[in-house]
Amino acid sequence: MFFDKLGIGLDKPDLNDLQDKLLEAKKKFIDEKLGFKRLPYEYETLKKDLDRVRKLTEQMDTIVVIGIGGSDLGTRAIQRAINGLYYNQKTTEDDRHSKNIYFSGDTTDPEAIAELLDVINLSKTTFFVVSKSGNTVEQASTFAYYRDLIIKKNLKPQDHFIFLTDGVTGTLRELATKEGYEAFEVPSDVGGRFSVLSTVGLIPAYLVGVDVEAMLKGAQDLDEEIKKSKDKMDDILEYVGLKYLYYKGGKNISVMMPYQYGLYEFAKWYQQLWAESIGKKVDLEGNVVHEGQTPVAAVGPVDQHSQLQLYNEGPNDKVLTFIRAEDSRKNIDLPEDYTGAEAFEFLKGHNFHELLNYEQETSAFSLTQNGRPNATLSIPKVDEYHLGQLFYFFEVAVSYFGNLININTFDQPGVELSKNAMYGVLGKKGFDEVKEAFDKYKSS
Repeated sequence: MFFDKLGIGLDKPDLNDLQDKLLEAKKKFIDEKLGFKRLPYEYETLKKDLDRVRKLTEQMDTIVVIGIGGSDLGTRAIQRAINGLYYNQKTTEDDRHSKNIYFSGDTTDPEAIAELLDVINLSKTTFFVVSKSGNTVEQASTFAYYRDLIIKKNLKPQDHFIFLTDGVTGTLRELATKEGYEAFEVPSDVGGRFSVLSTVGLIPAYLVGVDVEAMLKGAQDLDEEIKKSKDKMDDILEYVGLKYLYYKGGKNISVMMPYQYGLYEFAKWYQQLWAESIGKKVDLEGNVVHEGQTPVAAVGPVDQHSQLQLYNEGPNDKVLTFIRAEDSRKNIDLPEDYTGAEAFEFLKGHNFHELLNYEQETSAFSLTQNGRPNATLSIPKVDEYHLGQLFYFFEVAVSYFGNLININTFDQPGVELSKNAMYGVLGKKGFDEVKEAFDKYKSS
């Protein structure tokens, strides 16, 4: 990230000159009453919900998470990182788990919905409907459709649907009260993209064997480090400071590129976190600023062979962040005997984890040689503890960044217009005005 490596860009004094502003952003974050900061300390409260949901689902062999955006991406990231891509296909007695997990509600594509129905048994499935309001079109339509299927099979919907929603208000809470659906509370002071360490992400994760206590402990330990170093620079602050300086210097694209295959969904979670939190029209004083750094989710080494050409020789408008693990939970040695395949004997004595980290290092090397700023975040391994830390690292990082550019990190007004237009198109009451504007746009 620095001039002495890149031959261009920032020097150490540039970051030093920003230090007072960075420490001010950190102090503001520590002093702010932000709901997601509370979550790492609430395992004992969460445990009551986990015990309850285990009893409610003990007769089921499949769970389906119905949500979109912050109601879905974090849970996907946990599942992929900890349980892997082929979790549902595990059949051996040693590997067999208690429940399959699938995701729906993130699209209204009928082909995707039909594909899911081909592989689940409705009578043995619990659907988790995740939404604070319950009014998101994708979630609402998917819930309505699956509910109808359940009823047509002469099953009781209340036995197959559990709501994760606001504790007091909203369509799902009203429906739970009126019709007797089981419901768990989503904290009202935690926005969707910051909710992964709440009931939203951890209830489904718990049901598929994830050690959610360890996830919260990882986040808690990181939070304690931040508070102890209140008046000092830390790794997150340095990372954010460098990204901020490059952003102000024209690096408008932030590429997240983990090299652990299981962290690809994490990169997608980061993509929403950074886009919705940082992309704002106005600052805190109401001035039109159009701030924002476009996040891109990638994964190595796949995208090393599809995107790296652009990153190395295309427009120098990006900052890349690599994530690597120093060890694998399961490592595989390469063969020792290459008789008949001598061309590949250079692989002898190596293992796959070693290859993976060499690929990450050589990608970083090539970018650095081409004067392209990049940072590498290293964790010991991908497990629950360090995944909890990664989630919290970037939640804190985006909060620091928002403080630096003086915007509201925690709202998302730019999402509402398209939502409201959809309500109008579907004929929902109270959205006539936006429907008229949409109809005019469509006919022009």
